Amino acid sequence: MSTRPEHWILCGGASHADAPADALRLAASGDIKNLTVDVQGITKALTGQVPPEFRDLILIAAYVFAADQAFSRGAPDDTDMGDKWRRSFRFVIGVERPDLWSSPEMQRLLESTLGFLSDDYYAFEFVKGTERPSEQLCLSMPKGEPIISWDHISEIVLFSGGQDPLGGLADQFLRQEHNVIAVSHRSADKTYSMQRWLLEEMRKLAPKRALPHVGIRVHRYEARLRAERTQRSRSFLYAAIAGTVARLVGLRHISFYENGPIALNLPISRQLVGARGTRTAHPKVLRGFADILSRVAGETFEVRNPFDLKSRAEVIQHIVACGAGDLMKKTVSCAYVTKRGRSQILHPHCGVCSQCVDRQFSFRAAGFQDLDSDEGYEVHLVRDEWTSEDARAMLLDYVDAASRFSRCASKEEFLSLFGEATRAVQGLYEGMSQDVERIAQAIFELHKRHGDGVMRVVSELFAQSSAPLLRGDVPPHSAVALLSKAGLERCGVKVGNPKPDPDPAPVAPWTGGEYMFRKQGDMWLVRYRGGEIYPVTDNKGMVHIHTLLQRPGDYISTDTLTSISEGQEIARDSLQISLDATEESVASVRQALQKLQDEIEEAKEFSHHDEVARLELLLLQLVKWLAQETRRGGKAGRELKAVKQSRDRAWKNIDRAIDNIKRHCQPLAAHLGEELERGHLARYRRTGIAWEL
Repeated sequence: MSTRPEHWILCGGASHADAPADALRLAASGDIKNLTVDVQGITKALTGQVPPEFRDLILIAAYVFAADQAFSRGAPDDTDMGDKWRRSFRFVIGVERPDLWSSPEMQRLLESTLGFLSDDYYAFEFVKGTERPSEQLCLSMPKGEPIISWDHISEIVLFSGGQDPLGGLADQFLRQEHNVIAVSHRSADKTYSMQRWLLEEMRKLAPKRALPHVGIRVHRYEARLRAERTQRSRSFLYAAIAGTVARLVGLRHISFYENGPIALNLPISRQLVGARGTRTAHPKVLRGFADILSRVAGETFEVRNPFDLKSRAEVIQHIVACGAGDLMKKTVSCAYVTKRGRSQILHPHCGVCSQCVDRQFSFRAAGFQDLDSDEGYEVHLVRDEWTSEDARAMLLDYVDAASRFSRCASKEEFLSLFGEATRAVQGLYEGMSQDVERIAQAIFELHKRHGDGVMRVVSELFAQSSAPLLRGDVPPHSAVALLSKAGLERCGVKVGNPKPDPDPAPVAPWTGGEYMFRKQGDMWLVRYRGGEIYPVTDNKGMVHIHTLLQRPGDYISTDTLTSISEGQEIARDSLQISLDATEESVASVRQALQKLQDEIEEAKEFSHHDEVARLELLLLQLVKWLAQETRRGGKAGRELKAVKQSRDRAWKNIDRAIDNIKRHCQPLAAHLGEELERGHLARYRRTGIAWEL
């Protein structure tokens, strides 16, 4: 059963006849004001120069940010990541320039860019606002002094206080000797104090140049507006404020700084997919921000990431070369900075999230671990034990991904293993003057350098611990012990005392690939990432999963899954959509159409003609179904009880199968929970894995 309701958000006094009674209402002014956009760093004299379309942009971004945090994605260990973690939003917003925002192209840009950024579904409707918003664009320096002249500013840099943004400031302010405005999100007083301290220290390194600071805070006055902490849409608010500041000072570009492996989002850990991974500076997102800002400004606007082809280790080396190496100890990279409470006081970094793991490896790969704040990690890479199961999985997945990057011998092999890279290639191609082949080669070389650096660190850790390893004198949950055990198990050596189910069915010897999901007798044999082969009990859910794995990337209706599990033959070259015209099925098909259109454009960009033909066939069948079932004004009837029961039964079977798999192979269960797209139309999203079926 799909648990993805459509969340209605009415903003700025707007209303809608179809909105439910419990719709979230957001307002930055008036009697029901529950939101304030507070910006510090720009003079009051310039406030009146903010054009109405940019005032609209700031409020739209604030409303999106507030709604993003008002609706929970669910717990991180939910098995239905494809459902709860991907929410559906419908915004109705009162604006000063509805003619601009209601254009089909602007709505398409907002929906596609934000959808890719946060892995949610968005729909927008704009109406004429009844009140002028009273957002506080009170811009002043951090100590309150006004900024008089803006003519000398040449760069706008987004500054979170993290390592990569520090590298961007060091590059612009110290190496290139530019006058820079730093734009920050004031998410908490402690974070804002750290940002200001770093900027003050940066000013001391070049006291004759200007480094103003603009700090953004969205005040939310209701507890219900603080339900979710992932904040995936925060960078849209960043871009809106930075774009407005750029407009005020006569610039037509802003810069995000994020190292390539994080920005391109392959990802570096298999735990980080969709909304669980960050796409803040993904080339596709930055291209979308640039297009939105260009339409708002009425002229070409650029959103850059000069670090998109640098690894984090290379960024560290660059910061040192710029003369700001000593400041890195004060930067905070932890992805869980908003969740850790009192432990953050002693240890700014948890040590075990993807960002912390990457940071610890990267300092060592760069050769500057002495510039890192080792005491700032709650779990240190070398000294501590990784007692949490999730932490151990993150560490092993991170090293495994790096190992696979390092082993790739060519661009072609890399792209065949990591199909997600094509999105990054497209985004970089649109912003560079190089051809697609050179960009793909550069992305391959970036990830290989990252992988080589991580594996070099692993080799050094083993060399330093060789004697204790031979004596068996290492803590069982230390990083060295965990990596040694993982390597031995890949070689077929069993380590530890696993507790298999009693009397498991005999498994035939297997010398095939790393991924298996095939039927043998009355059991299913499953294998994930080259691990042990496990037998799993047969049921309809296993058949459903097998069908989806056979056709990665294709939408298949749950009715079709049921028919196949009951032994009916379905043609492999046609998509079977046997759905009644219900409100929920129509919404599912429309969402699928939007995704397919994006995928077709990408396939055309890279001349993947066979893929274009396949996707266009799926698109045509979906369009035909939608046209037949919604010809009466585009509305469908309420869901029939039989249809709902059929769909719910299919997903109940799949969930039961995933639970069975989890008892044997938790990583595979988590992978399926994340990659199986739920609803009337099901899909296994990953197309780059060669399953033995």
